[in-house]
Amino acid sequence: MKPIAFYRKNITISLRLAYKFVYMEFAFILLAFIFGLGLKLLKLPTLIGYLLAGFAAQHFGFSTSDNLQNIANLGITLMLFTIGLKLNVRDLYKKEVWVGSVSHYSLLGDTR
Repeated sequence: MKPIAFYRKNITISLRLAYKFVYMEFAFILLAFIFGLGLKLLKLPTLIGYLLAGFAAQHFGFSTSDNLQNIANLGITLMLFTIGLKLNVRDLYKKEVWVGSVSHYSLLGDTR
């Protein structure tokens, strides 16, 4: 009987920790929303607000969980997808694009 009671106690503790992480993730997303909305009201891009929220959370010692990291990766993927939808392929043939990309690659080189 003792191992079962011990097992139930561990489940209770792990559920409490899980709820704590869920509340922290909600707090991170709420903080990013508030920063983004604040900068939107100042007529600045909301992406800057999201970045500032991440910097502020990191400064105060908060760390991300795997769930929040997955949400962030999904957000980056969606952002890159929308940029790709707005990209005009003819703009890639311009001289400025090729000069910038070749000079960037020659200065930084291959990072592998």
